[in-house]
Amino acid sequence: MLWGLVAVELFMSFSFLGYLHIEPISITFVYIPVLVAACIFGPKEGALLGAVFGLASMWKASAFYVGIGDMVFSPVMSGKPVESIMLSVGTRALFGLLTGFFYKLAQKNRHPLAGIVLVTSVGRTLHAFLVYGYMGAVFPETGFGVANTLDDTLRWDFIPFLLIVNAVVCFC
Repeated sequence: MLWGLVAVELFMSFSFLGYLHIEPISITFVYIPVLVAACIFGPKEGALLGAVFGLASMWKASAFYVGIGDMVFSPVMSGKPVESIMLSVGTRALFGLLTGFFYKLAQKNRHPLAGIVLVTSVGRTLHAFLVYGYMGAVFPETGFGVANTLDDTLRWDFIPFLLIVNAVVCFC
């Protein structure tokens, strides 16, 4: 099942299902398999899926068709290779690790399903917080920072997509 999630992760990463390329920075849905792996298996597997997400993101950001804002995810195009690897892979692996720990805590709770829904509900925001926070600290020239996390929660698709992701994770 874990390798099936890795396959889903890679499929989403390299198909139209994973990213919307809208300037200045692409929007991603590829964090969903990371949440599923973290919920079902735990922190290590969540971190593994997060790392796969990050490696695929780094690969895509090194292509010439991405937006100018996405280039910071590429160690080839950013001018800061180590920082780009940490942004692409490090923040995504940390996201999987943290959500895995949060899911483990939720499952030990008196109402595990409510805890799982709560962790899933903050998953997108946690991912945005980690990525935007690191971008603001290491790539301030992009104009992105922790404050952009709030922008993500105010998007028109936040609540509908939140409900869909909760349904997917709970189903799995």
